[in-house]
Amino acid sequence: MDYYTLPDDLASTPTMAFVNGGGVRSDLIFQDDDGHKYATYGSLINVQPFGNTAIGIKTNAKQMKEAINLSFSKVKKGHPSTPEGDPTDEFGGFFQVSSNVSLEVNLSDQGNTVTKFTIGDFDVLTANDDDPIVLIGPSFTLTEGGDGYTMFKDCEQVTFKDSEDLSGLDIDILKNYLVKVGTGEVEVKNAYKEPAPTSRIQYTEI
Repeated sequence: MDYYTLPDDLASTPTMAFVNGGGVRSDLIFQDDDGHKYATYGSLINVQPFGNTAIGIKTNAKQMKEAINLSFSKVKKGHPSTPEGDPTDEFGGFFQVSSNVSLEVNLSDQGNTVTKFTIGDFDVLTANDDDPIVLIGPSFTLTEGGDGYTMFKDCEQVTFKDSEDLSGLDIDILKNYLVKVGTGEVEVKNAYKEPAPTSRIQYTEI
C-alpha cells in the first residue's frame, strides 16, 4: 500500500489496505537445510490460490464502520487472532489490515464492539459518515460483495498514478513487491518484520 501514488484529488485522503484472512492459505517463506530462506512462484500460488485481483475504491467512514463491524462480528473468544486463541471457527472474511491501521475490539458473548479504529491519525469512529477513505483490497470483496461486504459494491474505483503496480493477479502484485524488496528498491517496514506485530489489532475479552 505504501508504494502506490494516489491521484491529486485524493492525495490527502486516509488510505488503508487489507486482505481477507481466508485468502491467505499457506506459509510464503521456506528454509533449506543450510538455513537459507527463500520463496518460489509456487509458494506464492499456495499463499493466494484464488486468482483475485486488487483494486482501490473511494469509500467513506460510514461504509468502513459497517465493514469493520462485520469483520469482527464473528470473532469469538479464543479466536486464533486473540492472545490465547485456538484456530477454530474462523471467518474467512476477517480483515487483515495494513500497518497504518490500529483497532481495539471488545469481545463479548452478547456481541463484539469495535472501540478504536484509526487510519494513521484519522479516527474513523468519530468521523462524519461521508468523510472519504481510500480502500485497497481484493476485487472479490470490493466489487462482488464477497463475504457479505455488500456496502462497497457501488463505490467508485480509484486509478492510481502508478497503477501498473496494482494490476494483474494478487500473486503477481506480491511477486513484484518481493522483487523490489530483493533489489533494495523498497524496504520492509518494521511493522511487518518478525516477530509478528501485535499492536495493530488488540482484543479485550469481557
